[in-house]
Amino acid sequence: MKYSLGNLLIGGFVGILIVTFAEYLFYGEFSTRGLIISIFTVLLIYLAIFIFQYQKKVKKSD
Repeated sequence: MKYSLGNLLIGGFVGILIVTFAEYLFYGEFSTRGLIISIFTVLLIYLAIFIFQYQKKVKKSD
């Protein structure tokens, strides 16, 4: 499966915005800690997929 990493990153941050807005609407408070954890998670997933695609590309060229 081939992902466009730019689209994945944009989608992740749009998802973070939606979840943060919903959390603010339902609980009436803004959680900075939750936002930081969400951003870190999206970046970690982005990095993992980037490394996986790089390894596939290197393996094909051998």
